[in-house]
Amino acid sequence: MTAAAHLKRADHNDDAQKLFHEYDVVPFPRSGEIKGFFSRGSSQTSDLRPEHLLSDATDVLELPRLLAAQPFYFVISGNRITGYVHYSDLNKYVVAIPFFALFRTAERLLWEKIQSRVSEEDLGKCSLKKRVKYSFGKGKKQSLVT
Repeated sequence: MTAAAHLKRADHNDDAQKLFHEYDVVPFPRSGEIKGFFSRGSSQTSDLRPEHLLSDATDVLELPRLLAAQPFYFVISGNRITGYVHYSDLNKYVVAIPFFALFRTAERLLWEKIQSRVSEEDLGKCSLKKRVKYSFGKGKKQSLVT
């Protein structure tokens, strides 16, 4: 998320055009309360509508679904716009960490369910460049084999 105080803003489309090399959306006006935005590829302004807003209490795990439906949102806290979130924010580490933890947990739970059915010989048949050797009695990663 980009804090509202750090957003590049414009009063006129000509000013916004100068920022589109870096941004898809430029809020207006340049100062005061954000009332709308200019979009790259359009000479028209867009007024803020409820579908452009996202609560600061929104779960980070909901962001991929929301940003798949629309590429950006203005973040509100109370009755004020406090920031802006764009689909490119999904690449930031602070957003990636919860997903990494979720995937690691899913991987661990899957391994616990199938480890009794998989032998070291089965793992040897995998066509992966790197194979992980597991201690089948403990289900823990011991070393990487290349």
